[in-house]
Amino acid sequence: MTVTQYLKQLQHPQKGDILRLHKFMRKEFPHHRAALWGPSEDILGYGSYDYVYDSGRKGSWFLFGFAARKGFVSVYCMASCKDGYLTDEFSKKLGPVKTGKCCINIKDFSKVDENQLQSLMRQGVAGIKEDAKSKGWSFR
Repeated sequence: MTVTQYLKQLQHPQKGDILRLHKFMRKEFPHHRAALWGPSEDILGYGSYDYVYDSGRKGSWFLFGFAARKGFVSVYCMASCKDGYLTDEFSKKLGPVKTGKCCINIKDFSKVDENQLQSLMRQGVAGIKEDAKSKGWSFR
């Protein structure tokens, strides 16, 4: 399924939020390709990077992404900061959200500080690119 098909067929209460996030990412990062990720291809991710862990394990993942979940939208960002993941730092600034290790779950976008969410997106992409470069990983 293509990204366009996915967005068109999406039957989710937060479809408008997903479309708004997608529009922002396309405007902010037009050179990063949007693609579906995850085992069930239900995460909309932008850009990608190839990683290699010290153990030798290799893989690819998106620079920034989000997904419609039951009753909320998950925003994914693997970028780290000095005290942990960037998502932890921003969870306190965004408003009423729940966090996982590298995701933020948003139930009600009307209560979220949109400027902070946009800052998270920008800093997340920049942080992963910087990290990838320092480790010799490629990104697109």
